[in-house]
Amino acid sequence: MISEVIALSSMVIILLSKIPLGLVIIIAAQISFVFIKYNEDYTNWGVIVAQSKDHRYIGYLADLFTQKDALVEMKVFNNGRHLIDKIDARRNNLYKKNINVLIKNLVKQNIQNIITYTGLAVNYIIIAAHLADDIIDLASGVMLFSLVTTFAIKLNLINTYFASFVGTGLRLSNLYNFLYTDTIKEIPSNENIEIAKVKKITFEDVSFRYPNCSKDTLKDLNITITLPNQIAIIGENGSGKTTFIKMLCGLYNPTKGRIFYNDVDLSLIPSAQKSQLISSIFQDFGIYNISVQENITFSENDHTDEINKLTKRFPKANFSSDNSNTLNESLGVVFGNKQLSKGQNQQIALMRLLFGQKEIYFLDEPTASLDPELEKEVFDIVKELTKDKLAIYVTHRLKNIKEDNNIIVIDNGRITAVGFHSELYMNNKIYTELYDLQREMYN
Repeated sequence: MISEVIALSSMVIILLSKIPLGLVIIIAAQISFVFIKYNEDYTNWGVIVAQSKDHRYIGYLADLFTQKDALVEMKVFNNGRHLIDKIDARRNNLYKKNINVLIKNLVKQNIQNIITYTGLAVNYIIIAAHLADDIIDLASGVMLFSLVTTFAIKLNLINTYFASFVGTGLRLSNLYNFLYTDTIKEIPSNENIEIAKVKKITFEDVSFRYPNCSKDTLKDLNITITLPNQIAIIGENGSGKTTFIKMLCGLYNPTKGRIFYNDVDLSLIPSAQKSQLISSIFQDFGIYNISVQENITFSENDHTDEINKLTKRFPKANFSSDNSNTLNESLGVVFGNKQLSKGQNQQIALMRLLFGQKEIYFLDEPTASLDPELEKEVFDIVKELTKDKLAIYVTHRLKNIKEDNNIIVIDNGRITAVGFHSELYMNNKIYTELYDLQREMYN
């Protein structure tokens, strides 16, 4: 690098002393190169950003052809051709736009080439004129011809690297804006906080609003939950039940108000400690292309005894060591050939929930894919294993709520009632209507 700088400096001194006008022309041509190249990179990056939504859409549609559930519906409704046509239409539209951009870039590159070669040609003419006027001798002329060419090439190479650096900067600026955007507010936790045992959870004037929404999902919640306890969260679709659970987990921070574990602000509790206290299962739980045991434990350590105890609790999942569905067999078709039913997948997620000794369990529609008989068994299992803990359920199936369950009714983002089945059935219109409707369905 140092030798290149010395060489370029020497060339500048020689050219400045022999053909100063030629040196100015070469540098001016390269400056124009920088501006044209930057404009090209800026335009290309703008195109990438503008087309990113189209590329994501194409990727989403293409990915449907690798998903089992989507493929089944394609065969049932014969809609595969419709999806392919949508992909082709988007791609053709992008192709036309990209051709126009390519043509513009080629025009810019040709303009730059014309400027660069014109600058060299002018320098050659100046050198030839000096030779004709005997200002320089033949040896100096040959040297200047070579020097001008070499200097222009090296300067062009430097400018190419610089332009590439600028283009990379455009892309990094997007990443920087994402990482440091004001909409992502990290609340620093306090690593010194330790909670030996949770005795109560308190919502203090808590509201929550999703980004870019004009309406609160949860509004002015004030409630204290004591441990141990078994609590059911009841409400119509869209009332805010899942959001309530995710706030209890610390996945969402309140837009207003605070949530306390004992007397400690939940947002200040380190994530590692939350994981030791809390276990949860949501409607959109994940099943991964790793072994059954890893899907439950997410650990390479041997937890055979604890896993065996759990699998015995869920015999209909068929994951015992005596069965073909061995615990170490990889799930899915990416690294194996083991496809499970939705009910089996949900039982794996429930075993993941119950693995390890936690104090607090949150369950959001934990039995949606189970038949009624197994559903009742699972609720009984979970209740037994969490009887000295805190278990909070979100469920639409009110028949699974026991008489000794506390019930929280959420309507339109507000807690409208708290109590047991018998008193709510008599005094809360929403609970009564939901319960009677489901009783009629099951009867």
